[in-house]
Amino acid sequence: GALKSHIDREKSQENILFWLDAEDYRSRLITDDEDLDERKRIRDQITTRAQHIMDKYMKDDAQWLINLPAAVAKQIRQQVKDLVDTNAAGGLVKKEDLVKALHVFDPAQREILLLMKRDSWRRFQSSDESRMIRSFTGSVFNTEQFVDPEKERTQIKFQDKFDLVADETLMRTFNCALE
Repeated sequence: GALKSHIDREKSQENILFWLDAEDYRSRLITDDEDLDERKRIRDQITTRAQHIMDKYMKDDAQWLINLPAAVAKQIRQQVKDLVDTNAAGGLVKKEDLVKALHVFDPAQREILLLMKRDSWRRFQSSDESRMIRSFTGSVFNTEQFVDPEKERTQIKFQDKFDLVADETLMRTFNCALE
């Protein structure tokens, strides 16, 4: 869609790619039904995936380096290191520990979402593509920021009246995956 094309032209694809990878990482469901062997397998998957995301987006020589405040990047690097070390030592098998590990990238997602809202989304709204789409649809963009107490993190909800802007995945990204 028009939004994806705009982000591609801006060369800011790393933000969307990171957001989607972090959402995928966090989507792993952990239930009380898994036995110890299954939890160990899940622990290994979570650890491997966290390290992969770290290497891809947060290392100094990352292929898709994202722009994060130094304190946030340092905190996440330490949490991923702790996650890897704990896994290597055979820990991290309780459900609570696994669920906590799935939220290691939440602070980075929050920062990237705010960056996209401030930069890419705002520039897109003033782009020729956006103006053209609005002229055909009569749509108006509205943004709303609020704290979702269930998720204990700031959510930014983008509301618009047309689906021509981007494909469903990108709109879900900008809608903060509220569902």
